[in-house]
Amino acid sequence: GVQTEGPSNPLLRCNRIHHNGGAGFIAYQSGCGLLEENNIYGNKKYGVQSKTGGNPTVRQNRIKDKLYGIYLTEGGGGVYEENRIEQAGGTGIYIASDCSPILVSNEVV
Repeated sequence: GVQTEGPSNPLLRCNRIHHNGGAGFIAYQSGCGLLEENNIYGNKKYGVQSKTGGNPTVRQNRIKDKLYGIYLTEGGGGVYEENRIEQAGGTGIYIASDCSPILVSNEVV
């Protein structure tokens, strides 16, 4: 998958991110990035993960993964807007108690 950490701030638009061993996208250690209009599917654990201060913007993606669509732990945050999360085996969006993301108009089906 794609991993961003530290001051990195990549733009990922209109990609297919699939069949990775862990997550499709991980933002951690204050990593950011913009994920927009991607098809994220078939990853072993998570579609999108944010932890240890990760702060991505995740917008208008289609996420279809094994356990969790969006998984936020260890102070992970970010902005999650207008994503469609399908057939997550565990939870569509998991938010640990130490996380404060912004969620707007997401659909979990």
